[in-house]
Amino acid sequence: MNIILHEIEDSENIYNKIGLACYICTHSNIDNFKNLSNQEIKNLVKRVISKGHLSVLRHCNFTFEIQNCSRVLTHQLVRHQAGFGFSQQSLRYTKIDSENSDFYVIPETIKKSCFLSNYKSLLREIQSLYLDMIDDGIEAEDARYILPIGVKTNILFSANGESLYNFFKSRCCMRAQLEIRSMAKQIQKLMEEKYPYIFFNTGPDCKNCKEKCKKGEHIKEDNSK
Repeated sequence: MNIILHEIEDSENIYNKIGLACYICTHSNIDNFKNLSNQEIKNLVKRVISKGHLSVLRHCNFTFEIQNCSRVLTHQLVRHQAGFGFSQQSLRYTKIDSENSDFYVIPETIKKSCFLSNYKSLLREIQSLYLDMIDDGIEAEDARYILPIGVKTNILFSANGESLYNFFKSRCCMRAQLEIRSMAKQIQKLMEEKYPYIFFNTGPDCKNCKEKCKKGEHIKEDNSK
């Protein structure tokens, strides 16, 4: 899997836009905003966000290109609706390459299991049948019905800052499936490094989580002492 951040705006514009939203919410004289230095704007943004006022982040969108992930991942990703937009590779207009034996994702548990060779063998059979049907005149949009949900795909998605916070909360969680959790953590790290005054202390809300996992149980035990 490869993740690319497409920067439509430079970081200074993003900080200024969010900073203006913060300033409008907290000051009566809006004209004074233009007198703030870049560092003062960043400090204002961080202060407002640290108090939990994430709505100011709705004014900025961030766009990510995800290459060679599975359709298992994208089926989970597109469930995030509020503040998200998606454009995904179509299997009506694109085809599985006959020369590409690496057209599917192998989960880590299967890689380590005794089923790996059977898994690969079955996928090769599926690919062969898929290509035979297309060669015989069946449209790709119908031949795709036999493709596995683990087939690789590419997707572009955009999300505003508040939606990303919520995305990290659910998909960086230990209970999220490994592939999407890995993607979420890579994006989380990327955003925290690129925009440290906007994205900080992101991730799962383990202290208030009612689900059970090893990390959550550890935190609840610590809080009970």
